[in-house]
Amino acid sequence: MNNHMTTYAPTISLQEIEHLDRARQTLTLSDNRKLAFNLYGVEDGKPMFYFHGGPSSRLEGALLHHTAIERGYRVIYPDRPGHGYSDMKVGYQIVDLAKDVQELAQYLKLDRFGVMGTSGGGPPVIACAYALPISWILPCSAAGLRQSTVTQRPQKNSVPPTVSWPVLENVGRAGCL
Repeated sequence: MNNHMTTYAPTISLQEIEHLDRARQTLTLSDNRKLAFNLYGVEDGKPMFYFHGGPSSRLEGALLHHTAIERGYRVIYPDRPGHGYSDMKVGYQIVDLAKDVQELAQYLKLDRFGVMGTSGGGPPVIACAYALPISWILPCSAAGLRQSTVTQRPQKNSVPPTVSWPVLENVGRAGCL
């Protein structure tokens, strides 16, 4: 008997990803670099920074948009330095990302937020947990998921669900926010 439970994530069309990316924002940081980001989910939802793996960008966050709306989250999805539309920083170390997150959180007027990421997005979660005031953040996930967690055939002209989707699905159950 197979006890494996299959979770089906909503698919999203390439046209919808393009539409969501039209709302891309860029913040000029204190060191004059540009930090690009997208906001997904509901505007007044529980704020959650989500860090993409590499090679990826803020567009990956579109895959979480519908689930974030369902679950009441506002997902802040920045391009990490040197990815997408965010400027590279000479001598950049992963812990430096925490300062970028702090500046973006202040810009968005957030005083408390969750941070999570999968794969290459795990180290930024750890950097934030290390460098930001504990009263600000709630680290939720710094690991990937098994590939078998999500299975679904992609539809024509759509992006198949990724392993990131179930993370957001279970954040509330984990007590992160």
